[in-house]
Amino acid sequence: MAVGLLAAAPAGAEDQGTAGFQPPVVTVPSVLPETPFFYKVDASTAINRSDENPTIQRLRRRLGPLSAVPSATPDHWEVAYAQNGKPVGLTFVDPQTGKVTEAWTGAQVIWPMARGYTGQFGHILNAPYVWIPLALVFFFGLFDLRRWRRLAHLDLLFLLSFGISQIYFNDGEIGVSAPLVYVPLVYLFGRMAWIGFKGRGSGLGRRSRSPG
Repeated sequence: MAVGLLAAAPAGAEDQGTAGFQPPVVTVPSVLPETPFFYKVDASTAINRSDENPTIQRLRRRLGPLSAVPSATPDHWEVAYAQNGKPVGLTFVDPQTGKVTEAWTGAQVIWPMARGYTGQFGHILNAPYVWIPLALVFFFGLFDLRRWRRLAHLDLLFLLSFGISQIYFNDGEIGVSAPLVYVPLVYLFGRMAWIGFKGRGSGLGRRSRSPG
């Protein structure tokens, strides 16, 4: 029985260490802002709820110790996380329930337009039900039915494929949106290079000589 307890002890300690792992500490200002009279949640609770958010916990595990500064807006708490003075995280906390409604890291901390908010770019023209039909009109308006195998049709498709990146950008998925831009860019660069080299030696640009 003693042997069994000794054998089980390391495993139990390991499980406890894994389950009890805590991200690095977060330092806060010595004086927190006062709670607005219509708020039910104070600044300290807003920080604690933010620290428990999965997005912020992953950030803390990855970067280590951070500082958190809360501030009250007319409708929510904002908890700004920084490391060595550089903004690295941001959360919005509901002042009535204490629930984290938004959590951002990376470029989305300082660039609200990358968060997928509706109407940031183009307003209604950026809506899929507007630009997708316009893209179809653009494609089929230039499509040559008599020579449907033209490579120019593939060029049109790659030009319109920027819209795939736009869809993810509008949803705030910039980690997916940005790499997708390189696919049509690489294709179009290759096409321009191919057209440029193909034009050499073809007589284009040569001056015609008048007889005599």
